[in-house]
Amino acid sequence: MKRMMALFALSACSPTVITVPINYSVVDDPSERHIRMIFENTNNRNICIDSDYWPNETGTINSLDERMGLHIGDDQLINNNNIDEYCPGGCTYRVSPGEEITATIPYSDFGVPEDLVNSQKILEFRSQGYLC
Repeated sequence: MKRMMALFALSACSPTVITVPINYSVVDDPSERHIRMIFENTNNRNICIDSDYWPNETGTINSLDERMGLHIGDDQLINNNNIDEYCPGGCTYRVSPGEEITATIPYSDFGVPEDLVNSQKILEFRSQGYLC
């Protein structure tokens, strides 16, 4: 009985994580052959985004589960340039109120054919963060 009470007490003290959607904008740059994602924190609190939900400096997502797609007309190209990496100290991006983070994903990660470089593109990627 004492063990059950201790477990209940520990679970009652666990912090509540408040998740928030990451509404990013997308800029397609055919001349540079990349897609740029931009997120500006308009919240009045810090937002943290784990590396599963935001690309790193090379455009790679640190997850084997999350996928990024690029729709060009009827074609859907998948970015399989994902890694599953251990990050000592964590791989979290902390975005303060008013700050902005960007990520650049090269067309080559999607295998965009040369004849579709100048076509309209729609990025499909679910990103989420949490108040921190």
